[in-house]
Amino acid sequence: MIKRKLGKNGPEISSIGFGGWGIGGKTPGNSSYGKTNNDESLETIKFASNNKVQFFDTSPAYGNGVSENLIGKALKNSRKKIILSTKIGYSSWSEGANFDHKKLMKSLESSLVRLKTDYIDVLWLHSPPGNILFEDKKIFDLLDRFKKDKLINQWGVSCKSPSEGVELLQQRDLDLLQVNFNMMDIRAFRNGLFDLCKDRGVGIVARTPLCFGFLTGKINKNTVFPEGDHRHNWSKKQIITWIDGTEKILSLLEIKPGAEACKAALRFCLSFSAISVVLPGALYKNEVKEQVEAGDEGVMDKNKLDKVIELHDKFSFYSP
Repeated sequence: MIKRKLGKNGPEISSIGFGGWGIGGKTPGNSSYGKTNNDESLETIKFASNNKVQFFDTSPAYGNGVSENLIGKALKNSRKKIILSTKIGYSSWSEGANFDHKKLMKSLESSLVRLKTDYIDVLWLHSPPGNILFEDKKIFDLLDRFKKDKLINQWGVSCKSPSEGVELLQQRDLDLLQVNFNMMDIRAFRNGLFDLCKDRGVGIVARTPLCFGFLTGKINKNTVFPEGDHRHNWSKKQIITWIDGTEKILSLLEIKPGAEACKAALRFCLSFSAISVVLPGALYKNEVKEQVEAGDEGVMDKNKLDKVIELHDKFSFYSP
């Protein structure tokens, strides 16, 4: 599998990671991917670790601690060969954001317990609102203190948008940024964030590489999302736009829905050297297998890559 350095100060690791939102299971409201089987999730996490995946990303909000507990349980004997990544700012979706410094310290302490470790490799501010990101300067001092106390190795910001990432990097240095990026969302490439991060040595973790599952081609106009699925929050118009957009991309690349589409989506992301880790979610072993194969196959053919980028000049993947 392709290996990349995790930011300027991090280790070299495999470039396909494991996103832990889905395995958290159902949470109140439309805030998850629905019900899951914890035993199956444990096996999937172990399978990933045994098949070249090193970067495991989670949050206390994913299943209100369930995702962290599962990752901690599954990987407790593999600590030295993995990278544990979690977040602060949300303890649960229902409680909402809380960036009070004492709460953040308590959140980190609770995550350490659930993940069965005495340090976190990467700690993220989880989608902080603008007033926290650009006005609360002391929050970065807190993160630096966590680092000095060896509670974390690196920290970064999981941004709401690539434009926030650009604005943040104009104000201060940091280790890592986590942003949305996929074949239907290339804002981070187009707005100069990738180039800025490369210049500064900031590693990018690309979340939503499969665009919430749409880029697998398995979602169509007859798909019914389960109760509690966060995709209910998107408008019908946006969902149709993503379905149509996926069909255009798969036709353009002459690939089939399913495993072939999944691998193409991940290989597209791997084609950008600014990206340290591509972060798909996975519930099942077969999904992990496809994702690892994408890492083994490597970057996308440049002609195909250029075709996808050029498509953005002709088709809007976001409905007004």
